[in-house]
Amino acid sequence: MKKMIGMAVLMVGLEVFGQAYDLSNWGVTNRLVNGALLTGTNNLGTNVLDVTRYTDVGLQVKFAGAGSGTEPMKVWLLRSADGTNWQSGDGEVWSVPAAGLAQVVAMTNLDVGALGYLKLRALTNGNSGDLTNVTLSAVLKGYRRDR
Repeated sequence: MKKMIGMAVLMVGLEVFGQAYDLSNWGVTNRLVNGALLTGTNNLGTNVLDVTRYTDVGLQVKFAGAGSGTEPMKVWLLRSADGTNWQSGDGEVWSVPAAGLAQVVAMTNLDVGALGYLKLRALTNGNSGDLTNVTLSAVLKGYRRDR
């Protein structure tokens, strides 16, 4: 009997403290040439992330420099309430400084709140050298059980 009660307590504890995590690779280009601006119409595709069932999004970008530049790579995101009509203007901008030839791995968190869709608007490279091995991933966490 004690074993059964212990298992029940463990299962309830896992349900209360457990969270769902999903990893989504945004499939960006492998090389971001110097001075480049990639937008949703050239090489980024649609890249819409449905976050209607989540409260938080973690972003991770990874790249290496092909030169000595330290100008930032910028990630531009747009938000939408319905997945069709996107906010005007620049949207959210995440600036990640390059580190010369060294590999850079940077992370940030976004509280998506009530707006259920994110779209990758653009990537920019302000360096005189290319950025290589570029990846952008999103981790969805905090699964909403109320929908």
